[in-house]
Amino acid sequence: MTLVLTERIATKKTEEELLKIIETDFKQISDNTCLKEKVVNAENVKIWDIGTMLNSTTEISLKPCDNGFLIYANANYRASFWLWMFGVIAFFSEPYCLIGIVIIVFLQKKHLSNSIEACFKRIQTEVL
Repeated sequence: MTLVLTERIATKKTEEELLKIIETDFKQISDNTCLKEKVVNAENVKIWDIGTMLNSTTEISLKPCDNGFLIYANANYRASFWLWMFGVIAFFSEPYCLIGIVIIVFLQKKHLSNSIEACFKRIQTEVL
């Protein structure tokens, strides 16, 4: 599944400085973050404090615009191996538990979006 988010940031910082700030902030909420060719790649963005139940890869890039930049995040995500294992076990033991798993899978998009947007707000605060 795919999620696309954008945020406009008014700043006088250069693209390289802003990419370093983005990389630093995404390191706080993801398992692995790296900057390659003006794109920040963040793997497994945490959607809850206890960890994550999805595997995600998020690519963050910058597009120049009036008075600053547009941060463009493209996230691809799917349920993790452990969530699927729990679903298989629940199917054979307590089939009604699958309702909760289905709800979790559909709520993941909202939680992933909230995590990335919160990071964008922190970045916006830092560059002012």
